[in-house]
Amino acid sequence: MHLDDESHAIAKDELDPGVADMSGREEEEGLDAGEGGFLGSFSSLLLAVLVVFLVLAGSAVLGQLVLPSGVASSLGVFYAEGDTPLGAAVNSLFFLLLALVGAGLLLALTRRRRLDILHLMLAAAIFVSYWGIFEIYASIFVSGGEELYALADALSLAVASLTAFLVVRPLNLTLLSVLLLLYGVMAGPLFAAMLTPFSVIAVSVTLAAYDAYSVTRGPLKKFLETVSRQPESSATRAEPLRGAVVHIGSLSLGMGDVLVYSMLSPVFLMTPSFSPARWLVCSTGLLLGFLNTLYMLRRRRFMPALPLPVAFSLSAYAVCYLLGL
Repeated sequence: MHLDDESHAIAKDELDPGVADMSGREEEEGLDAGEGGFLGSFSSLLLAVLVVFLVLAGSAVLGQLVLPSGVASSLGVFYAEGDTPLGAAVNSLFFLLLALVGAGLLLALTRRRRLDILHLMLAAAIFVSYWGIFEIYASIFVSGGEELYALADALSLAVASLTAFLVVRPLNLTLLSVLLLLYGVMAGPLFAAMLTPFSVIAVSVTLAAYDAYSVTRGPLKKFLETVSRQPESSATRAEPLRGAVVHIGSLSLGMGDVLVYSMLSPVFLMTPSFSPARWLVCSTGLLLGFLNTLYMLRRRRFMPALPLPVAFSLSAYAVCYLLGL
């Protein structure tokens, strides 16, 4: 799982000349760059909203299948009493420490102009975790003999290998983004199963608060400032965060954001009871928060993509809970 600091932000893929964003390219048109630019950006906005909705829908469907399957008992849980305040705090601290360690590693490698090492580490982690995620889902859904299991093994190995290869050699960023989105959709429900609903909410709030700090004052801001000072020919500026972000049209969305969205979605659907209406209300809240983030992005170089979606969706969840929905 990649909840490192670098993965919690949303940015325009193209910024003012000389200013690097998460992809390191430069801008000729912003989100409000005239009629032609607006139409192109509007289509990117619709695409981004559609992608986030599909992430929510896909993770909800998988969560409906995974949560009752008992997979948590075989995988273990982060903290056995995660539905208590202490358990939720312990789980939140664990994820926050992951983010802090990732932030320190990112800044250290960036200052030494060795993001190639980061890409290799991300590729290795994605390969192992993606392969494991596929194997877990195969154990839940595949039945019917050794041939089907062998086919599932081959598929999981192929997808994990391709994703890791594209992180190291970005021959097709669109394909890499699709594979990473699938990774997020599959991983989120598993984390929701290993955490309790209270812990999922606590972890999401904690990461959203850290996200707001990191992007505006903390490590991610320092990272972008460091990258922007690198020469145009530097390898550091060529897709510096591939493997940690997905590209959606002219936008870049962090993998950490995708994972948090896909952890929350099964909770909205299944807790305290199965309710598609509650899921729809909460997902609408998350999408409204995402749209507000995109609107604010028109006037900023980059924005944290967790605070508003998490705040809007959890507010909707609280209202639904009080109304018994």
